[in-house]
Amino acid sequence: MTGTTAPARHREVTYERGANGVGYLVLRRPDKLNAVHRSMMGDLTEAFAAFHGDDAAAVAVLRGEGRAFCAGADVAARAAADGPPAPGEDLSRLPDLFLARDAVKPIVAAAHGHVVGMGLRMVLLADLALCTATTRFRAPEVGQGLDGGPYWWLLQARAGDAFATHAVATGREWSGAEAERRGLVTRCVAEDALTTEAEGLAAALAAQPRRALTALVDTRRQALRDVELTAWRARMRTGTTR
Repeated sequence: MTGTTAPARHREVTYERGANGVGYLVLRRPDKLNAVHRSMMGDLTEAFAAFHGDDAAAVAVLRGEGRAFCAGADVAARAAADGPPAPGEDLSRLPDLFLARDAVKPIVAAAHGHVVGMGLRMVLLADLALCTATTRFRAPEVGQGLDGGPYWWLLQARAGDAFATHAVATGREWSGAEAERRGLVTRCVAEDALTTEAEGLAAALAAQPRRALTALVDTRRQALRDVELTAWRARMRTGTTR
Protein backbone atom coordinates (compact mmCIF):
# COMPACT_ATOMS: atom_id res chain seq x y z
CA MET A 1 0.00 0.00 0.00
CA THR A 2 1.47 3.35 -0.97
CA GLY A 3 1.48 6.27 1.38
CA THR A 4 -0.50 9.42 0.71
CA THR A 5 0.73 12.98 0.77
CA ALA A 6 -1.26 15.48 2.80
CA PRO A 7 -2.61 18.31 0.68
CA ALA A 8 -0.63 21.53 0.84
CA ARG A 9 -2.09 24.09 3.24
CA HIS A 10 -3.99 26.91 1.58
CA ARG A 11 -1.78 30.00 1.58
CA GLU A 12 -3.59 32.86 3.24
CA VAL A 13 -1.25 35.48 1.79
CA THR A 14 0.30 35.12 -1.66
CA TYR A 15 2.87 36.97 -3.73
CA GLU A 16 3.12 36.98 -7.49
CA ARG A 17 4.82 39.24 -10.00
CA GLY A 18 2.74 41.02 -12.59
CA ALA A 19 3.80 43.23 -15.49
CA ASN A 20 5.71 46.53 -15.58
CA GLY A 21 7.76 45.87 -12.44
CA VAL A 22 4.70 45.48 -10.19
CA GLY A 23 4.22 42.64 -7.71
CA TYR A 24 1.02 41.65 -5.90
CA LEU A 25 0.63 40.80 -2.21
CA VAL A 26 -2.86 39.43 -1.63
CA LEU A 27 -4.58 38.66 1.70
CA ARG A 28 -6.64 35.51 1.04
CA ARG A 29 -8.82 34.74 4.07
CA PRO A 30 -12.08 36.26 2.80
CA ASP A 31 -14.36 34.11 4.96
CA LYS A 32 -12.87 35.87 8.02
CA LEU A 33 -12.62 39.30 6.36
CA ASN A 34 -8.85 38.69 6.14
CA ALA A 35 -8.43 38.85 9.91
CA VAL A 36 -4.84 37.90 10.72
CA HIS A 37 -3.80 34.98 12.92
CA ARG A 38 -0.41 33.34 13.46
CA SER A 39 -0.19 31.12 10.40
CA MET A 40 -1.51 33.94 8.19
CA MET A 41 1.17 36.22 9.63
CA GLY A 42 3.69 33.54 8.71
CA ASP A 43 2.34 33.57 5.16
CA LEU A 44 2.53 37.38 5.11
CA THR A 45 6.16 37.23 6.24
CA GLU A 46 6.99 34.73 3.49
CA ALA A 47 5.12 36.73 0.85
CA PHE A 48 7.03 39.89 1.78
CA ALA A 49 10.30 37.94 1.65
CA ALA A 50 9.39 36.77 -1.87
CA PHE A 51 8.67 40.36 -2.94
CA HIS A 52 11.79 41.71 -1.29
CA GLY A 53 13.86 39.08 -3.06
CA ASP A 54 12.29 39.64 -6.49
CA ASP A 55 14.64 42.03 -8.28
CA ALA A 56 12.23 42.31 -11.21
CA ALA A 57 9.52 43.84 -9.01
CA ALA A 58 10.09 47.47 -8.02
CA VAL A 59 6.72 48.08 -6.31
CA ALA A 60 4.01 45.94 -4.75
CA VAL A 61 0.24 46.38 -4.57
CA LEU A 62 -1.23 45.05 -1.31
CA ARG A 63 -4.91 44.14 -1.39
CA GLY A 64 -7.44 41.88 0.31
CA GLU A 65 -9.76 39.30 -1.24
CA GLY A 66 -13.49 39.40 -0.60
CA ARG A 67 -15.55 42.04 1.19
CA ALA A 68 -12.79 43.63 3.27
CA PHE A 69 -9.16 44.62 3.11
CA CYS A 70 -8.47 43.36 6.65
CA ALA A 71 -10.66 43.28 9.77
CA GLY A 72 -7.66 43.24 12.12
CA ALA A 73 -6.16 40.50 14.24
CA ASP A 74 -8.23 37.35 14.72
CA VAL A 75 -9.11 37.73 18.40
CA ALA A 76 -10.56 34.22 18.77
CA ALA A 77 -7.49 32.61 17.21
CA ARG A 78 -5.22 34.69 19.42
CA ALA A 79 -7.04 33.58 22.56
CA ALA A 80 -6.79 29.92 21.50
CA ALA A 81 -3.10 30.10 20.57
CA ASP A 82 -0.84 27.81 22.57
CA GLY A 83 2.66 28.98 23.45
CA PRO A 84 4.76 31.81 22.01
CA PRO A 85 4.62 32.47 18.26
CA ALA A 86 7.45 31.59 15.92
CA PRO A 87 9.43 34.69 14.83
CA GLY A 88 7.70 34.87 11.44
CA GLU A 89 4.27 34.46 13.05
CA ASP A 90 4.60 37.22 15.64
CA LEU A 91 1.91 39.78 14.81
CA SER A 92 3.81 42.51 16.65
CA ARG A 93 6.56 42.34 14.00
CA LEU A 94 4.34 43.85 11.31
CA PRO A 95 6.37 47.10 11.01
CA ASP A 96 9.49 45.05 10.27
CA LEU A 97 7.89 43.90 7.01
CA PHE A 98 6.73 47.32 5.83
CA LEU A 99 9.73 49.34 7.05
CA ALA A 100 12.38 46.84 5.95
CA ARG A 101 15.88 48.30 5.73
CA ASP A 102 17.30 45.69 3.36
CA ALA A 103 14.60 45.89 0.67
CA VAL A 104 13.47 49.46 0.19
CA LYS A 105 10.69 49.09 -2.37
CA PRO A 106 7.37 50.93 -2.07
CA ILE A 107 4.09 49.30 -1.10
CA VAL A 108 0.77 50.61 -2.46
CA ALA A 109 -2.21 49.53 -0.33
CA ALA A 110 -5.60 49.19 -2.04
CA ALA A 111 -8.05 49.36 0.87
CA HIS A 112 -11.73 48.47 0.58
CA GLY A 113 -14.50 47.48 2.97
CA HIS A 114 -13.42 47.20 6.60
CA VAL A 115 -9.91 48.37 7.51
CA VAL A 116 -9.71 47.70 11.23
CA GLY A 117 -6.90 47.40 13.77
CA MET A 118 -4.04 45.51 12.20
CA GLY A 119 -5.52 46.23 8.77
CA LEU A 120 -5.39 49.96 9.51
CA ARG A 121 -1.76 49.56 10.55
CA MET A 122 -0.93 47.95 7.21
CA VAL A 123 -2.49 50.86 5.31
CA LEU A 124 -0.65 53.45 7.41
CA LEU A 125 2.66 51.61 7.13
CA ALA A 126 2.29 51.28 3.35
CA ASP A 127 4.09 54.00 1.42
CA LEU A 128 0.98 55.01 -0.52
CA ALA A 129 -2.64 53.99 -0.10
CA LEU A 130 -5.87 54.22 -2.05
CA CYS A 131 -9.38 53.63 -0.73
CA THR A 132 -13.00 54.12 -1.76
CA ALA A 133 -15.85 56.18 -0.31
CA THR A 134 -17.30 53.01 1.27
CA THR A 135 -14.04 52.02 2.97
CA ARG A 136 -14.39 52.16 6.76
CA PHE A 137 -11.40 52.65 9.07
CA ARG A 138 -11.18 52.04 12.82
CA ALA A 139 -8.66 51.43 15.61
CA PRO A 140 -10.64 49.63 18.36
CA GLU A 141 -7.71 48.50 20.53
CA VAL A 142 -8.23 50.80 23.55
CA GLY A 143 -11.85 49.72 23.91
CA GLN A 144 -10.66 46.10 23.92
CA GLY A 145 -8.15 46.82 26.68
CA LEU A 146 -5.22 46.65 24.25
CA ASP A 147 -2.35 49.02 23.51
CA GLY A 148 -3.38 51.78 21.11
CA GLY A 149 0.04 53.42 21.00
CA PRO A 150 1.17 51.92 17.67
CA TYR A 151 -1.97 53.30 16.00
CA TRP A 152 -1.62 56.72 17.56
CA TRP A 153 1.93 57.32 16.35
CA LEU A 154 1.09 56.31 12.79
CA LEU A 155 -2.09 58.40 12.69
CA GLN A 156 -0.50 61.48 14.22
CA ALA A 157 2.39 61.31 11.75
CA ARG A 158 -0.16 61.91 8.95
CA ALA A 159 -3.13 63.67 10.51
CA GLY A 160 -1.83 65.28 13.71
CA ASP A 161 -2.26 64.70 17.42
CA ALA A 162 -5.87 65.87 17.85
CA PHE A 163 -7.34 63.44 15.32
CA ALA A 164 -5.05 60.57 16.31
CA THR A 165 -5.83 60.84 20.02
CA HIS A 166 -9.59 61.11 19.48
CA ALA A 167 -9.74 58.27 16.94
CA VAL A 168 -7.68 55.83 19.02
CA ALA A 169 -9.13 56.77 22.42
CA THR A 170 -12.76 56.43 21.28
CA GLY A 171 -12.36 53.75 18.60
CA ARG A 172 -14.65 55.75 16.34
CA GLU A 173 -15.03 54.90 12.65
CA TRP A 174 -14.16 57.18 9.75
CA SER A 175 -14.89 56.99 6.03
CA GLY A 176 -12.68 56.86 2.98
CA ALA A 177 -13.60 60.44 2.17
CA GLU A 178 -12.48 61.61 5.61
CA ALA A 179 -9.31 59.54 5.30
CA GLU A 180 -8.45 61.41 2.10
CA ARG A 181 -9.36 64.78 3.62
CA ARG A 182 -7.08 64.20 6.60
CA GLY A 183 -4.18 62.94 4.49
CA LEU A 184 -4.38 59.36 5.78
CA VAL A 185 -4.53 57.97 2.24
CA THR A 186 -3.11 59.13 -1.07
CA ARG A 187 -6.49 59.20 -2.79
CA CYS A 188 -10.11 58.10 -2.43
CA VAL A 189 -11.26 56.64 -5.77
CA ALA A 190 -14.39 55.15 -7.29
CA GLU A 191 -15.17 51.71 -5.90
CA ASP A 192 -15.04 49.95 -9.27
CA ALA A 193 -11.72 51.64 -10.10
CA LEU A 194 -9.74 50.77 -6.96
CA THR A 195 -7.72 47.90 -8.42
CA THR A 196 -7.06 49.69 -11.70
CA GLU A 197 -6.01 52.89 -9.94
CA ALA A 198 -3.70 51.03 -7.55
CA GLU A 199 -2.07 49.14 -10.42
CA GLY A 200 -1.65 52.37 -12.39
CA LEU A 201 -0.06 54.14 -9.43
CA ALA A 202 2.28 51.20 -8.80
CA ALA A 203 3.29 51.07 -12.47
CA ALA A 204 4.00 54.82 -12.45
CA LEU A 205 6.26 54.35 -9.41
CA ALA A 206 8.01 51.37 -11.00
CA ALA A 207 8.83 53.53 -14.03
CA GLN A 208 10.76 56.05 -11.92
CA PRO A 209 14.56 55.83 -11.66
CA ARG A 210 15.07 53.07 -9.09
CA ARG A 211 17.82 54.73 -7.07
CA ALA A 212 15.90 57.99 -6.62
CA LEU A 213 12.69 56.16 -5.69
CA THR A 214 14.57 54.04 -3.17
CA ALA A 215 16.09 57.13 -1.55
CA LEU A 216 12.67 58.74 -1.15
CA VAL A 217 11.05 55.63 0.33
CA ASP A 218 14.00 55.07 2.66
CA THR A 219 13.74 58.65 3.93
CA ARG A 220 10.04 58.21 4.73
CA ARG A 221 10.58 54.89 6.46
CA GLN A 222 13.47 56.20 8.54
CA ALA A 223 11.27 59.07 9.71
CA LEU A 224 8.55 56.58 10.77
CA ARG A 225 11.09 54.40 12.57
CA ASP A 226 12.39 57.49 14.41
CA VAL A 227 8.86 58.47 15.49
CA GLU A 228 8.15 54.95 16.74
CA LEU A 229 11.47 54.72 18.60
CA THR A 230 10.90 58.07 20.30
CA ALA A 231 7.42 57.01 21.41
CA TRP A 232 8.62 53.70 22.85
CA ARG A 233 11.55 55.30 24.69
CA ALA A 234 9.18 57.75 26.35
CA ARG A 235 6.85 54.95 27.40
CA MET A 236 9.71 52.88 28.82
CA ARG A 237 10.73 55.85 31.00
CA THR A 238 7.20 56.18 32.36
CA GLY A 239 6.57 52.45 32.72
CA THR A 240 3.48 52.43 30.48
CA THR A 241 4.57 49.92 27.85
CA ARG A 242 2.07 47.33 29.14
